[in-house]
Amino acid sequence: MNVRGHVRLLSVLLAGLAGAGLLTVGFGLTPLSGSVFGSMLGLGPKGDFSMSSSSNPVVVQQGYTGPVSITIASLNHFSGDIGMTATITTSANAPIVKASESSVKLTPDDTVSFSVSVATTSSTNLGNYNVTVRGKTDALSHSITVSTRIISPPPPPTPDFDLSSNPFALTTTQGGFLSATLTVSSILGYSGNVALAAIIYPSGVNSPSVFLNLTSLQLLPGGTNSTNYFVNAFNATAGNYVIAITGISGSLSHTLQVSLSVNLVNGYEALNLEFYAFSSATNATLDIRNFGSVTSSLVAYYVTDANFDQYSLTTWSGPVISPNQLGIVTVLIGAGCSGCVLSGSAFTFTPGNDYRITLITTYNNQFTFTIGPPNPNQEALSIDAFSFTSSTNVTLYIRNLGTISVQLASYYVRDASGDAYALTSFAGPTIAPNSVVAVAVTIGSSCPGCTLTGNAFTFVNGNSYTIIFVTSRNNQFSFTVTK
Repeated sequence: MNVRGHVRLLSVLLAGLAGAGLLTVGFGLTPLSGSVFGSMLGLGPKGDFSMSSSSNPVVVQQGYTGPVSITIASLNHFSGDIGMTATITTSANAPIVKASESSVKLTPDDTVSFSVSVATTSSTNLGNYNVTVRGKTDALSHSITVSTRIISPPPPPTPDFDLSSNPFALTTTQGGFLSATLTVSSILGYSGNVALAAIIYPSGVNSPSVFLNLTSLQLLPGGTNSTNYFVNAFNATAGNYVIAITGISGSLSHTLQVSLSVNLVNGYEALNLEFYAFSSATNATLDIRNFGSVTSSLVAYYVTDANFDQYSLTTWSGPVISPNQLGIVTVLIGAGCSGCVLSGSAFTFTPGNDYRITLITTYNNQFTFTIGPPNPNQEALSIDAFSFTSSTNVTLYIRNLGTISVQLASYYVRDASGDAYALTSFAGPTIAPNSVVAVAVTIGSSCPGCTLTGNAFTFVNGNSYTIIFVTSRNNQFSFTVTK
């Protein structure tokens, strides 16, 4: 056959391929997607597909079903349907594998995903298996093997208990006192006694304290039980703390952590006794004025006699006194105070005897006052109020609680450092029984007759001073004032 015959034959062949849709005629010749003929004619690579898995290896717990993810990708513009099968290494009591689809359809340059499930029962043998996933067309076949391991199932859940707090985070200020609710809950029918303990950290001298109202709770199956816990920030250092509450029941133990923030308080406390009275041998009433810059909450008191016998009430919900306000404080002892704790011998308020009353605030500050039922011919003074007229002059309003007149003969003024002014030639006023008299006390340049011990000082805002009056009978009465 000559050259013209070969050309004519090639032209007929190309025309037939183009007519059959197997060849595109344009500016050059381009094989169709995935065309086997194109490869045969040397016009481009043969279309194909690939298989991969992101689940290699696969771990399935005995009695559960696990998925194997398979990805099919088109190569060299391949398109068509691919039949899918999945098999597993055969053995007695082997897992059962099943493809989610019997076939997948690929379009050129695309990917599709499907899954194969590996199902086990409680009798499936533990161990390693190979899952083979095969994809097949009329002309192509590929497979991928995925390692599969069957492991023991987790142990069944056991009855237990849980701890929770409401609120779950606490905030207070220095000196604050707050409470929260601790709840113990049964899990999966747990029942029994749960012993409780609470600590706070970091711990130290100036850390808040925490205590539980109940240290054990009884749980019924499926039930809950609660108690309160209390945080006392007294004079605590500002900062962040953690309250750790532990519950123990048999071999079970759980710890709940609650965050606590103690914020800084700017200010000071200053309490003063203005008046007191006795309504019985076990009951005294004190009029306390707050001269400080912060609100004072009274949380405990102590009553001590001359022999140092003492009644204490440390779980007291005393009055809350705002700045420059007067609070009425009722102090009970003996039979009148069911919550009091006695140290030493029992006593009552007896005329002629003095008693020290110590009041404690939430800031853990202590204020001590001396009171006593007056005897005939016994002097008794209290302070109703005071005011500073300058940095060297303060006026005290002194009440005579006794039954005899009192003549003031001298006074002493001390600062917090122990420095003192003394006026021993004081021509003070005479105060009749049940009367109030204004007494002017001067220091420094306002008191030329005063004697100074230590360093000179004046009355400064925010500072406290102790003023001691000596009567003509040589009795001493001490009062604290704060500018």
